[in-house]
Amino acid sequence: MQSGIRRLGAAVLTLLSSTALAGCGGEAPPPEPIRPVRSLVVADVAGIEGRRFAGQARAIQEANLAFEVSGQLIEFPVQVGDAVEPGQVLARLDPRDFSAELKSARAEFKRDQTNLERGKEMLAEDVISRVNYDRLEARRDIAEAKVELAAKALEDSLIRAPFAGTVAATYAENHENVRQKQKILRLLDASRIEMVIQIPESLISITPFVKEIEVRFDPFPETAISASISEIGNEASATTRTYPVTLVMDPPAGVTILPGMAGQAKGRARLSQESGESSIEVPVSAVFADDASQSEQSYVWIVDEQALSVTRRPIESVGINARGVLVRGLQPGERIVTAGVNTLREGQSVRIQD
Repeated sequence: MQSGIRRLGAAVLTLLSSTALAGCGGEAPPPEPIRPVRSLVVADVAGIEGRRFAGQARAIQEANLAFEVSGQLIEFPVQVGDAVEPGQVLARLDPRDFSAELKSARAEFKRDQTNLERGKEMLAEDVISRVNYDRLEARRDIAEAKVELAAKALEDSLIRAPFAGTVAATYAENHENVRQKQKILRLLDASRIEMVIQIPESLISITPFVKEIEVRFDPFPETAISASISEIGNEASATTRTYPVTLVMDPPAGVTILPGMAGQAKGRARLSQESGESSIEVPVSAVFADDASQSEQSYVWIVDEQALSVTRRPIESVGINARGVLVRGLQPGERIVTAGVNTLREGQSVRIQD
């Protein structure tokens, strides 16, 4: 009986020893998971060249014009397609009611001004009190304000061209009664043409370096129009992650580009002395600091696209704008991580997300 108990104890000890040895390193730890990362290629000139970006033509200035008062339209001398000059009368309401109102306001002002002058003499002679004189002065001021309002109403019975342009549409007929703020006509300034295109987030950093821009509109595919960038948007679309970029161009001779015409733009980017003498724009989320070293040095993660791993690269921040940080220390074509940078480590394996 005792020998059986000894054999059982020995077996238990052997099992416990084997379990302890296995727990101390008998099995290899599981492999580290591969991190998916969002990234972009900085200043990738090839990403712009060869690509076409769609857009629509629009006038450099456009306005829907309306009266500030209500009345009967008695003069509407322009038609669609007419060219107009700044200050030219485009539409007129019947002025009789407005002229009568102005005449009445002027008469009230003249009366109250005369009463005020008499009151001033009577105040000097202590015939009236200061309170009564102040009332006369208040009446005169009210009458003066009525004159100004009536004069403005008379002037507002005219629509004048705010700029040189072309009548694109009319929305009323002569002799029609129209309401205040009712749209009467649309005026376009087509002396220059604008087109808005959408640039992907990954290419917006090199947009300022694009100099040779060519636009072709669908109705005139053989006509290449030279354009330049007039504005780069600071806010990306939440759905497409693209930025609006406005191009401006002069209309070509012999070709009429109308607002709304569809077209495509392409360009060539030229970086100055690679990136050594020019900064490259990267998202704010791509830049991080080493909290352990407590230094002011900034870094980005460079993605090795062959080894699919990341390496920390020190960079110099030289400015900031509404889209990101301007940095030095990167080369065109390098891929950087743009999200989750504080959770990566040197040499970590990654997977590039589309």
